[in-house]
Amino acid sequence: MFARFARIREEFGMVMFLRTLLLLVGSIAMGLFGYLGFDQIWPAAIVAIGLPLGRLLRRQIVDHFELLSWALPAAVIIYGIVMFVGERILGMPRELQLAVITTVTVVLFGIQFWSLSDPSIVKNENA
Repeated sequence: MFARFARIREEFGMVMFLRTLLLLVGSIAMGLFGYLGFDQIWPAAIVAIGLPLGRLLRRQIVDHFELLSWALPAAVIIYGIVMFVGERILGMPRELQLAVITTVTVVLFGIQFWSLSDPSIVKNENA
């Protein structure tokens, strides 16, 4: 796993490396916060199931990498909806908000980490 992070840093730069690392650390922190702060097992379960599931699906993630370009903009929209109107307008309790945000973060980490760390994905020098 460390070699994959090193590949992301070398091939795609420090910004992508830090973004990927932040997604991983944030996912784990949200799982712990949900368990310790809200006494809810769901965020921790999402992280515990989602991270290994990303590893199991890594070949499909890499094969469909170009089709997954919608993931980051969709995540920003979901974060915004859940954070700003989730409780007041949609009536979502804080625990459910955390579970949704944790799910989106784990999915984003899986897509970004497994695709960027795969040797078949290379940085386009013209971009």
